[in-house]
Amino acid sequence: MQPPYTYAALNAVEGTIHPSFLHIHNTSLAKFFKRYLLQDAISVFKFKLPEWWDADYFRYSLIGFGFVTVFKTDKFGIIPQQCGLSGFNVFYRPTECTIANPLIGSKILRIGQNCELIKMQPDYSGVASLVDYYGDLMALTWEGITTNILNSKLAYIGYADGKEQAETFKKLFDKIASGEPAVVVKKKNSTLTDSDKFQFFTQNLGQNYIAPDMLDSLRSIQAAFRAEIGIPDLNVQKKERLITAEATKTDIYTRAKSMVWLEEIREGMEKVVQKFPELDGMLSVDFRFKEVEGDASNINSTGVV
Repeated sequence: MQPPYTYAALNAVEGTIHPSFLHIHNTSLAKFFKRYLLQDAISVFKFKLPEWWDADYFRYSLIGFGFVTVFKTDKFGIIPQQCGLSGFNVFYRPTECTIANPLIGSKILRIGQNCELIKMQPDYSGVASLVDYYGDLMALTWEGITTNILNSKLAYIGYADGKEQAETFKKLFDKIASGEPAVVVKKKNSTLTDSDKFQFFTQNLGQNYIAPDMLDSLRSIQAAFRAEIGIPDLNVQKKERLITAEATKTDIYTRAKSMVWLEEIREGMEKVVQKFPELDGMLSVDFRFKEVEGDASNINSTGVV
C-alpha cells in the first residue's frame, strides 16, 4: 500500500531543497527507508476501530495524510474517508469536508453537522514531511556507505604495451582475485613485480574507510526520527552511564509531540462518538507500549539505567 501523500505535500518538501539537483525522492532507496519510517510512526499508536472499517486505510490516512472525516452513508454505514478541507469559521478553522470517491460520489459535508473530523496534529498535517526529511537523510547516508565500501577495495592500475598484453593482465588478475594460490605467467608479459607495468592505484585504504562512522550516523538519524514520533531511544553510543535525570529528560523529549498527537486524535474520536452514538465503545486510541511513558520500570535502585 502506497503512503497517502498528495502532490501538495511532496512539492512543499521538494521545493525547499537546495541545491536543486539534490532530489532523491523518486529513488527506490529513499522509498525503501520512507516506507519503514512511516510504519514506525504508525506503530506508535494502537487503535480500536469498528470491525467494518479498513484499519490499514484509516491508519495510513490519519498518520500519513493528517486527517480523515467520518460520516454516514446509505450503502456502507458510518465510515472514514480522506477528504479536502474548505471554508473557515471565526477562528479560521475549516468548516467543510469535500469527499470524492467513485463508490460514494462527490459530497460536500459540514463539520459538526453531517460529519466530524479526526486530525492528527493541530495544523492538520501528518508525518509526511518528517518521513520525507529523515528518509532522504538515511538514503543519502546509505549511498555514502556503499560508495565508501566500494572505494575501499584494493585497486590496481596497469600499463600494457598492447591489447594482447592487457588481456593477459586481466586474466592474471582474475585468477588471483578468484583465490588461486599460484599463478604462472610467461616472462615476456611482465610480472606483478614490475612497478612500471602494474602498480597500486591507492595503498592507504584504512585512511579512507569511514563506513563504520557513517553507519553510526545512520543509526543516529533513525534514533532522531524515532524521538520525533515518540519512540524513546536511549543513546547507546553514549560512553558514560546514563543517570536517572538524563533518562527522564530523554523520555519527556520523545513523548512531547506524540502526546499532542494522541490528544488531538482522542478529541476527534470523542466528537465522532458524540455525533454517532452507535460507535460508542468501538472507537479509541492509546500508545501501543504504555510502559515507555515513564522511566520507573527501567531504573534500578542505584538510579542508573
